[in-house]
Amino acid sequence: MTGFDTDIVYNIERFIRKYFKNKLINGLLWSFLLISVVFMLFNFIEYFAFLPGTVRLLMFYAFLILLAYLLVFHVGIPSYRLLLYRKSMPLNEAARLIGRLFPAEVNDKLLNTLQLRFDLNKQTSESDLLMAAIQQKEVRLNRISFATAIHFFQNRRFVWAAVGISLFFVFFSIFFPDALVQPSQRILAYNTVFVKPLPFEVKIRNTSLELLQHDDFLLEIEVT
Repeated sequence: MTGFDTDIVYNIERFIRKYFKNKLINGLLWSFLLISVVFMLFNFIEYFAFLPGTVRLLMFYAFLILLAYLLVFHVGIPSYRLLLYRKSMPLNEAARLIGRLFPAEVNDKLLNTLQLRFDLNKQTSESDLLMAAIQQKEVRLNRISFATAIHFFQNRRFVWAAVGISLFFVFFSIFFPDALVQPSQRILAYNTVFVKPLPFEVKIRNTSLELLQHDDFLLEIEVT
């Protein structure tokens, strides 16, 4: 349903742009949160478990698949739809959605008005009476800014969660950098065998390890 440009169409298009912009913001925040949680979970497990190479391989490719999925479906597609918003959501589809969001003020009135306008454009001879009726309906509907139905602040819970995770990363990067770096390096190097270090440290206290052949030797060690 296209082919005419009126104030009501511009009002609908502002709604469509804001709708897809909200989808993109939501997708970016959701992707960041999910990637961060999975990253921390995999790192936490590998930090303590020293998993075998096969498991680290599965973790590595699972992370890549998840990253690719989020980038395509939660970032890439919303970005594409925002750039080509006129093709992404037809006016009649947007009118139905707006009608559901404004059940009392709009309901089916917007969709019916668009249909009348579209039918009028297809007619060879214009009807002044029908045009006046359509314009009157559009004036009443244009008192409502349809874009106000989309609220960016609904994403605030994701924003606060993203801030919390970012602070968590900063804290660990400063005070416990090995807890982030070492597990990641082991997961990336899944073909390499890593030996889990002993939970204690052995120190040799002898000042010299030299001895004559056949002599007894007392090895002094300290376990900490």
